[in-house]
Amino acid sequence: MPNLRYVRHTSSSESSVEESNATPQNRQDARVGLIAEYVNIPDKTLSPCHLSELKRTRAYRRTSYLNRAEQDIKKLVQNKRREDFRALREALYLVYTYKGPFLQTKQEKTLAALYLRRKGLGKMFVNGFNNEIKWEWLSTRVKDINKQDITHTPLHHLKTPMRLL
Repeated sequence: MPNLRYVRHTSSSESSVEESNATPQNRQDARVGLIAEYVNIPDKTLSPCHLSELKRTRAYRRTSYLNRAEQDIKKLVQNKRREDFRALREALYLVYTYKGPFLQTKQEKTLAALYLRRKGLGKMFVNGFNNEIKWEWLSTRVKDINKQDITHTPLHHLKTPMRLL
């Protein structure tokens, strides 16, 4: 840690800088009406090489912490998206392979898959419901919704389930 001197600016002009042995603890002793601003100025006994190394180290630490935090946030977002896409793929697979009393036609299954995809309900559909309850819920949603609420593309563009992935 370099030796630091504290400098007190006694006025607003840059030329009148007064050096003192002040420490951060006794900053309150500044005269009334004067701006008492303390800045850290490195000791002049340090070599220029050492000063530049200190600057580089500080800049690296500052940017490395920021970069690391940014990378952590990106990883969290990517992991969440991966989990959502995994659940969506599983939900679409369940919809297209369903053989039961609720979703009978291929058009109903396509609408159900499109509804799950557009509303982002894949994770809830896979994890949230009991087996028969989720199919009844999805069937009622497919019957209640209008095609225009789900998508602006006609259904003949969605010939295969892979287009939904």
